[in-house]
Amino acid sequence: MKTFTQLGKVLAFLYCIFCTPSVFGQTTGSFDTNIAFNGTRQLSVYVPTNYNPANKYKVMVCLHGLGDNAANYRNALVNTLNWKTLLPTTIFVCPESSTTTNDYFAPDGSGNEEIIKESINFIRANYSVDTTDITLQGFSLGGRAALRYGLSNPDVFKGLLLNTPAIQGVKEGSSKQPAYPYALANANKIPVYISHGENDVFYTAPIDSIVEQLVLNDCPLHFKRIAGLDHTIPISAQLGNFSKFFDSTTTNAFGIEVTRLYIPERVCNGFVNGSVLVRNTGKTTINSIALDFSSTGSTATRVSTNGLSLAPFQHVILPITNQFAGSAEVHTFTVKASLINGSENTDPISPNNENRKSKQLVRQNSGRALPLTEGFEGPDFPPTGWVLKQSGDVFSSWEKYDDVSKTGTASMGAFNSVFLFDNSFRSEEVQTPVLDLSSMQNPHLAFDLAFNYHKFKANNDSITLSDTLELLISTDCGNTFTRIFKAGGKELTTFAAPILNPQTLEACFINPSANNWSTMLLPLTAYATSNNAIISFKYTSGLGGSINIDNVAVTSNAVGIETPQQNNVAMYPNPANSNTTIEAENITAVNVWDANGKLCKVKTTSLGENTTLLHTDLLSAGVYYVQVVTKNFVQHQKLIIEK
Repeated sequence: MKTFTQLGKVLAFLYCIFCTPSVFGQTTGSFDTNIAFNGTRQLSVYVPTNYNPANKYKVMVCLHGLGDNAANYRNALVNTLNWKTLLPTTIFVCPESSTTTNDYFAPDGSGNEEIIKESINFIRANYSVDTTDITLQGFSLGGRAALRYGLSNPDVFKGLLLNTPAIQGVKEGSSKQPAYPYALANANKIPVYISHGENDVFYTAPIDSIVEQLVLNDCPLHFKRIAGLDHTIPISAQLGNFSKFFDSTTTNAFGIEVTRLYIPERVCNGFVNGSVLVRNTGKTTINSIALDFSSTGSTATRVSTNGLSLAPFQHVILPITNQFAGSAEVHTFTVKASLINGSENTDPISPNNENRKSKQLVRQNSGRALPLTEGFEGPDFPPTGWVLKQSGDVFSSWEKYDDVSKTGTASMGAFNSVFLFDNSFRSEEVQTPVLDLSSMQNPHLAFDLAFNYHKFKANNDSITLSDTLELLISTDCGNTFTRIFKAGGKELTTFAAPILNPQTLEACFINPSANNWSTMLLPLTAYATSNNAIISFKYTSGLGGSINIDNVAVTSNAVGIETPQQNNVAMYPNPANSNTTIEAENITAVNVWDANGKLCKVKTTSLGENTTLLHTDLLSAGVYYVQVVTKNFVQHQKLIIEK
């Protein structure tokens, strides 16, 4: 009997040697170590100083942002933010990001993000851990990588903690980059907790876009936007109890969130139509919702929807039908979820009025009489009655430029660059007030334009990146639009040469002199009977361009617009039939558009040519716009073809 007892002790001893974490795992506090992964990669670890291998510990894998390193990030979380006290039974492991991309995700398929898996394997091999309680945390680009990896591996983690995830633009956030997808179909399988600073406006729209996508995929999501916070991780008092959320994503019987309003920026008939995205944030299945619709100064109208069956975190898109748009020209339209299953909504997990959403609207029931003149000198942008239709990325939107102008001190401008987010083919629009074109004979649109594009050249290779400007007109208050002008690149530029090899954002902007402005004049006679016309300036990203527009006018004879200096270019005969002669110093190119904005003819010349013959025999009779590009300036003139 004694022999079997001794044998049992020996077996127990051997079990302790081979089946418990390694001796290395007893290291506690903060330390750094290296593992073999794509060469050698550093892990910066914190183990509670009172670590006991008899207990199971939670694990948090922490991914740092661009320009940081694993050790600094570990120290910031554990010591500066004091997460070692906030999470006393948690082991923190912070892997170093890629030394080649400074990111945990490389789109080259190299598998760099698998450092996350190797970090978990290291901790599991050396410590006693609860494999059901592993959190993946990330800040900035680390937060983006955590979201991508976590959605692709939802069964590995208890939750994703994302502090200002650096989603690379609205295009990526709205899942319109198929080359770099997020596994959004898995979003309902893993809790996600996102924090973002209100002052961090660069990432506001991209984060809003990914939040919308997560909601549309029924993710157990808690999103918190923190007032006064910049691009950083909030202190624990601001961040909230994310650990409690991961333990139980729904703690209240009833909860509802109004996530998005899908309504136009302008209404013309006095009523708002669209839809609203709503989700259940409580424990109880929602069978009915009552929404209150209101505009500034008006009494709310309640509309109930029955026959629903929304489980926790499921969503529904509900219609907004013929709701009063308010009496003021500019007002706020609000949707509030007031009743859930017939009871008032008092959900304490939504402290920031998440059961309501508002949006500013412009109401214009009739067109303004002409003339319209706008030099963008006022304090507000867009000016009263004008409307912005934004794609989301703050850097590319039309805005007021206080230091660039043809006359006065300001203009409106927009900008795109390959150095920023990939927003290619996304458009920014600014629209005039509703106009009564019938109030003046022979209406024309005139404006001063300055524009240039980007060109990168190395050895014998070159690439041109250019944005595009379109002018569109609507005669049904914005329901449909017709193009009246489109140009980009060398066809639109008002400079003699593109911006060559810009290396900084500052180098991508234009600083137009007097010679770099060109006055554009477009006839609107085809739409002269419309009394509810809207003109849209649509700027589409080609990842390279800087544009400014000043002195917009819709008049019969461009009153209010500074008449361009035409003595630099001579064009005769005009009207023309089969050809016209153009004279200017050092002509390099001539471009011709028709009245609908279609490029009809392009002619390049040898540098130094002062006279060129433009053949017009194949052009139909009508009004055309000729751009003359020279070594020192660009100028536009109207050409009439008669047959």
